Order: sequence, then structure tokens, then C-alpha cells
Amino acid sequence: MHQSLKEVGQKIAMKCKGLPLAAKTLGGLLRGKDDPKDWENVLKTEVWDLADDKCDIIPALRVSYHFLPPQLKQCFAYCSLFPKDHEFQKEQIILLWAAEGFLHQENSKRKMEDLGREFVEELHSRSLFHQSTYDASRFVMHDLINDLTRWAAGETCFRMEDTPEGKDGGSGLRELKSLVHLQGTLEISRLENVKGVGDASEVQLNSKVNLKALSLQWGVRYYTFGSHYSFRDAVEPKTETQVIDMLKPHQKLELTITGYGGTKFPIWLGDSLFSKLMLLKFDNCGTCTSLPSVGQLPFLKDPVISGMGRVKIVGSEFYGSSCSVSFPSLETLFFVDM
Repeated sequence: MHQSLKEVGQKIAMKCKGLPLAAKTLGGLLRGKDDPKDWENVLKTEVWDLADDKCDIIPALRVSYHFLPPQLKQCFAYCSLFPKDHEFQKEQIILLWAAEGFLHQENSKRKMEDLGREFVEELHSRSLFHQSTYDASRFVMHDLINDLTRWAAGETCFRMEDTPEGKDGGSGLRELKSLVHLQGTLEISRLENVKGVGDASEVQLNSKVNLKALSLQWGVRYYTFGSHYSFRDAVEPKTETQVIDMLKPHQKLELTITGYGGTKFPIWLGDSLFSKLMLLKFDNCGTCTSLPSVGQLPFLKDPVISGMGRVKIVGSEFYGSSCSVSFPSLETLFFVDM
């Protein structure tokens, strides 16, 4: 259809060296462009000529990345955090990009989610994202594309699995500090690996006011001795108490605490500032000997307490002896495996 593109197109095809993925990504780049100058720019870019000893990424893939718009480059490089073969949903990656501030638009009324969907479709059309063969609603990256994201990220991103500290030494907690736009539900797991309060103090959860729900999770081991109890590996309870003290969130969310190994809950749980807390769940916090004083929280509707075998009584420390009315908004109260 466009004979003026035939010669330059053949030269670009030769540079793909028979690799289907290279041809697909460059095809996605040039699709819809019928100006020979656009094709010549791709053919003559110096990105083809990077020395192999400085970069082991297939040249055609480097070129595909080079011609992405700057904002889309940033979003693509972020995907270096995903393990190989990781499948993700469109809405999931859009929320992650938004949390990093990558979808911010100056003086625009357009929703960030709409721009994010456009970015996902663009990366898909360029064969940088592929639909999962198992679930059409999910996307995945070819291993070579995953390598490309790491090359693109350079020194700006790191993957926890790539660092000695990542065997969840707590360094990942510090990375949450800059994610001021987090929204929806945040789960922080393997908190038993945090050995000091320094990392926890950096998180600044109380500044992430767009969060709707927070789940703090420590690893749990299960044993059965006539009834259901949970026992943890030997970890200093004092350290876990200090860590959870530093993970104080903002006051308008749903909160779940699982596997916590301290002997008492943080004071901030009963703080009057948490008056808008509606759902609260404690699960397998098997070393705690008493429940937190949350009876004075006026909007708490659905507290759930399970797997806390060392709590002997439920008394005034739970419902609040100084309260004229305890749990004024209570709808359900759930105890199990006590």
C-alpha cells in the first residue's frame, strides 16, 4: 500500500535478525505511520549501535523503548519491579502507576485512570505487554521484555528479590515513604523480618490519607493442642511492639492486624483520633495477653477477634471503663478460636 516505505522497511526488518518479538515490537512502533521520515528515524537512530559489552538487550527492543513518549517510558520502566512471568491486571498496574505519581497531568481534568488505561493499551499494541494465555483479563511480559524494563529502569528502581536485604530485611518498608498517592487497600506482609524500628519509622502511613484499608501481617505458624492456637518463631516481642507503634496509619480506614507477635497492642489503636474507624480485625495475634481499649470508638461497627489463645478475659480493658456507652455503633461482634 505504501511503496515509499518498502525499501526502508526491508532495512529495518533485516535489523530484527529473524527474531519475531523484535519484529512485533517495531511493528507496533511504526503501525499507522506512513511518513518515510518516521521510518528513517527508526532506521538511523544511534540506539542500534550501542556496544554489546555495555548492553545485552536486543537492539530492536532498545529502539522500541527509545521511541516511547517520556511519560510512558517512566511507566514501562516501573514494570522492572515485576518478577518474570508475573501476570497482572490492567487496573492493578494503573493504580501502581498512579500511586507513584506517574499519571499526574498539569492543568487537566482528565482522570488519571483514563490516562493509565491508554498507556496499557499503547504498551499492548507495541507488543511490550501480552495478554495472558490463561486469563484474557491479565497481562504478562515476555522474558526479554522484562529484561528490557530492568535496563530501562537503570538505577532508579530495584527489586527486592535482587538484593541481599530482600530476604524482606525491612528495606522495602522505606520505599513506601515516597508513595504518597497510595489508595485502596495496602497489605504489608512479612513484618517479622523487620529487625529494628528505623525502617518502620520511615513509612509515614499517617500521611497516606487516600488509603481505605490497611493490613499489617506477620508470619504465623499454626499448631493444634486441643484448641486452635498460633505460635511464632522466636522474635523479640519488644521489637514487634516498637515496629507496630511506628506503623500508625491515618484515622479513616479499615484495619486488619494478623500474626502480630507483641504482648500488647499499640496505644494509638484506642486513640480518640481513630473515632472514624469502622472495621477492625485481629487475627492470630497469639502472644497478646489483653485486647486493646477500643470500646470508645464511636463508629466501630464490626470488630473481629480470632486466634488469640492467651487472652483470658474480655473486660473493661476492651470496652473502656471510662465510657458512658461502649461500642455505640456496634452491629456485629465476632470471637473465634480464643
